[in-house]
Formats: sequence, C-alpha cells, structure tokens
Amino acid sequence: GNEGAVESYWNNSGYWTNVMAPKHGALLLFVEHRYFGESLPFGAKSLDGKNAKYLSSEQALADYGIFLHQYKKDHGLEKSPVIVFGGSYGGMLAAWFRMKYPQVVDGAIAASAPLVMYPGITSPYAFNEVVTNDFANAKPGCADYFRQGFQTLKELRTQSEHYAALKKELNWCSDIQSASDVDGIYGWISGAMGTMAMLDYPYPTDFMANVPGSPVTVGCEKLLDVVNSEEKVDNQVFESSENPFLQLLDRLLDDETPSSTLPDVKILKGMAAAVNVFYDYEGKTTCNGYGSETNDEIVLDSWGYMACTEQILPIASNGKTDFFWSQPWDLEAFSKQCEEQWGTPSRPSWVPEHFGGWNYEQDFV
Repeated sequence: GNEGAVESYWNNSGYWTNVMAPKHGALLLFVEHRYFGESLPFGAKSLDGKNAKYLSSEQALADYGIFLHQYKKDHGLEKSPVIVFGGSYGGMLAAWFRMKYPQVVDGAIAASAPLVMYPGITSPYAFNEVVTNDFANAKPGCADYFRQGFQTLKELRTQSEHYAALKKELNWCSDIQSASDVDGIYGWISGAMGTMAMLDYPYPTDFMANVPGSPVTVGCEKLLDVVNSEEKVDNQVFESSENPFLQLLDRLLDDETPSSTLPDVKILKGMAAAVNVFYDYEGKTTCNGYGSETNDEIVLDSWGYMACTEQILPIASNGKTDFFWSQPWDLEAFSKQCEEQWGTPSRPSWVPEHFGGWNYEQDFV
C-alpha cells in the first residue's frame, strides 16, 4: 500500500493482476499502509497530538513483515518466495523492504521510486526540470506557452485592474482581490502539472483522479487548441449591423467587458483547460479553483505528516531549467513550518541514514 486507500492501488495495478499473477500462478496481496484509507488506529483523531507518532515508513514495513510471516504460516506457504512491488513511495517501500527484511522478501521491483530524492543528495530543482521536459516533449510549443503564461501571471499579481478579467476568463470560482489570490491560481495550475507528469501513463488511471491516457499530451493539445483558436466575441453580430442602436450596444459591451485588455488571455485560458485534464476531465464542475468535496469518509493529511517528519523530498524551481516561478528550496523555513503544523521536528537526513542513499551503487545495487 502507498499513501492512500489500498483499493485504488489494486484497481490500477492491472499488469500485476491480469498479466504477471496469472502467468506465474502467483498469489497477490495488497496490504494497506497504516494511517491511510480505513487503517486509522485512532479513527478521525489518528493525527491528533501524540497519536501520529506511530506513522512512519519504518512502522509500515514492520507491519508488512509481521503480516507476511503470519499469513504464510497460516496458509502453509512457508517455502513460497515473496516478490514485492510498488511505484513512487510504494516503490521506495518495496526496495527498503527487501533491504531491511531479506529473510522475508526474496526480491523487489521498485518503479519510479525516488530513493535518493533527499536533501544533500539530489538537486531540489531536478523534479520540476523533469516536469518541464515532459510537457516540452509532449507537443511543440506547449512548454513555451506555459512559461509565458506563468510569467504573465506573475506580472498580474500587482495589476489589480485585471483581477476581474482574470476571474472571468479563467472561470475562477472565487473573487480575485489580492496578489495572494493570484498566487492561488498559480499553485492550482503548477500543482496539477506536477501530478499530471507523475500520472503520464499511456492508459487511463483513476487512483488520484480520473485522467485519460497520456494526460500531459492531452493537456498540451487542449492548451494549443485554445491558443490557436479564432474566437468570435459575443457581440460580433452588433459590429456588422447598420442599426445605430445595435452599434451603440456594441460599444457599450466593449467598454464593459473586463477581458478586453487582459494580457495573454488565450494562453491563460489554455493553461486552465490543460490542467482540467487532471481536475475535471469529465466536465462535472461549474467553475475552476480549489473546492472542498464532502463525503462520508474520513480523509486525513497523513502524507502531509510524513512529508514533514521523514519523507522530506525537496522540490524547488528556478525559472531557468524549468518553466515555473523561481522558488528556491529553504530547508530551515520548511522545517519551521512543519514543526508549527505538527508539533514535531523534521528529520531531513533520517531516511538516507536509516535506509541508505548517500552512495547509490553501494547502497542499492
């Protein structure tokens, strides 16, 4: 299990369930990670105060080790070999499981596992450089438009006269009244792009969102469609009219349309269309922006806790090797914010010290 409900990972592991398991006559077991899905030791209060101290990758691996030992014993499978697999954080767990529990695990397949993505080992700018290259390789011109659009958004932070037009053209749910609101739009777009790059499989997936196959390419296509479109404004019929009243109405509409001078309006609208491949591919929402979904499930920020306490994966941008705003990595500020939020200090070097990573070939090969 990764950082989520185990059912979603089962539903999106078709290669293992439909190909590898039948081919090798294997039994597949998916074990949910503690503090995720329904595996909440203290229910809705699992992250309250000292309750969260039992949430760690080390504890999760111990869960898997104890479970496998008991399961094999109960089902007469003591001599059966065990191969573990996972992707992303799950891939990290798979590799660490083999390293720490060799008496339990015979082999591990770790896909897209950022085993060395920790402070002092990998550049904090590496992730966003990869994201940028993904969009650049998807469609010619796509990354360039994102770079230009992000620069325009940055300039709009201090141009309050364009806030109303920005809200209208992006179909933004809430009013835009300050630079921080524009920052929210930037975060909404940039955050989705990083996730789309991580979900850039050639087939549809639904474990983080309902997205089509190759979502980066689909997003770029939507961006380019908007940028290259020849939109007809609503009041075009009035412009060609010889009726003086309609001509006056045309001028009034021009005067009152806040989008008339918004810079790079097509690029900004195209960027919103692109990231809605992640947020709303099925077209169910009525406006763009951060919204809160309500359901009967208990949803806790368990990964947020882990990302602050042990899984500290530095991600920064410089606007040069990537197309995002320049936002350097500040470990001190990050650690301070985490301690204020969770009441426990960050341990940025704990993972490589505990599992290895400083010397890749020595530690993992």
